[in-house]
Parts: sequence; structure tokens; C-alpha cells
Amino acid sequence: MTSQRGSSSAERWFHHIVAGLSLLGLSAGITILWNLDRDVAVMQEKIQGFEKQILLLNAHTANRYTNLDAIRDQAAAAEIHRDQELRLRRLEARPLRAK
Repeated sequence: MTSQRGSSSAERWFHHIVAGLSLLGLSAGITILWNLDRDVAVMQEKIQGFEKQILLLNAHTANRYTNLDAIRDQAAAAEIHRDQELRLRRLEARPLRAK
């Protein structure tokens, strides 16, 4: 700060106000940066938690039995059932052998 000799009272008050506002702005900036750093750390923890939950969900859903799987299995079972029905009808249609 420059020497204030020979300055008027208004100039001195102006310098005091500018210095006070500068100090206030500096402390507000430091506070904002401090809080921002903390908020970023909290958000990183939350993101890591979400990532773990997503991986767990993927692991649980990877081994699930879907509707399409059920339709395929039902079609295969129906085919086996039809085949068994045909075999049974053929056996029933055969004449009995006399012993």
C-alpha cells in the first residue's frame, strides 16, 4: 500500500474499504475452494459406491433366467413331449404279441 501522507480522508477511507473488500473476497474464495474440494471428495465416494452397486447388480442379473430362456425351454420341452406322445401312440397301435 502506498504512503497515505498527504491523502485526503476520503482517499484513506477508500483505501481501507478496498483493502477490506479484497481481504473479504480472498477469504470467500479460499472458503469456496475448501468447500468445493470437500464436495468433490464426497461426490467421488458416492460415485465409487454407485459403481460398486452397478457391478453387483450386473453380477446378479448375469445369471438370471429370462422370459426368452423360458420360451426356448418350453419349446424344447413341448417338442420332447410331442415326440414321446408319437412313440406312445405307435406302441399303442401295435398289435399285441401272443406268447
